[in-house]
Amino acid sequence: MNTTFPTLALFLALALSGIASSQSAAANPDSPSYDAALEEIDRHFKALRYEETEAALKSALKTFPNDAGLLWRYCSLMLNWGDGVRDDKREEEMYKRSVEYGEAAIKADPKDANAHSLLAAAYGSYAMFVGGKEKVKLANKIKDQLDISLKLDPKNEVAHTVYGTWHREVADVGWIERQLANMFLGGLPDGSFEKSVYHFKEAIKVNPDFLRHHFQLGLTYLAMEKEDLAVKAWKKALSCPASLKADIGRKKRIKELIAEYSD
Repeated sequence: MNTTFPTLALFLALALSGIASSQSAAANPDSPSYDAALEEIDRHFKALRYEETEAALKSALKTFPNDAGLLWRYCSLMLNWGDGVRDDKREEEMYKRSVEYGEAAIKADPKDANAHSLLAAAYGSYAMFVGGKEKVKLANKIKDQLDISLKLDPKNEVAHTVYGTWHREVADVGWIERQLANMFLGGLPDGSFEKSVYHFKEAIKVNPDFLRHHFQLGLTYLAMEKEDLAVKAWKKALSCPASLKADIGRKKRIKELIAEYSD
């Protein structure tokens, strides 16, 4: 019996982690060298220079080991880097590393909302490479991490956009697949398209110019068979700058979707 679920396998191949804010619990928030290290890391990351970002992270961790802000940034880097890799083995390894760095960030500071939201994203990306039973476990772990993140920071942009995707994918699991999960895999949590829309809109409130929020909102509207709203969301996405490497491919896909679903 094939117990893998295609929709769950799509959990958050997001490369969304670049949207995390620059706030974090620092080893020494008053240290000029720490601030300078964060500035260098974030500058390289936003410029899509991933090799330089990793080098800066490694250097900073030597001075500030076990710092949550550096660790969740490393988680973020591995997610984005893995998203652009076309070798499955290397992609899996990067997502696995993102999970490790995310879990380390939470251990370093359990009250860092970004650490929890990015670990949720890491779990989602890594879910593409595991079997059905592990996917169900990860679906529940993702929800747990997002709930913690939003409790710590109700406006956490990463948590909202990840939850938007999570709700859509879980809500889109077919009845038969859900029954099989309940019988053999411990059961799936509940998701809804309405909550998916809510979370994407909350993410948009925080960062209205982030392409992925609008693109994914459009996919939720499409799943709800509201093509007019989907096209409206995608047109807004096209007007946003490409903040991540994945956005370049997304813009091409968005143009195809608009052409397909416009009246």
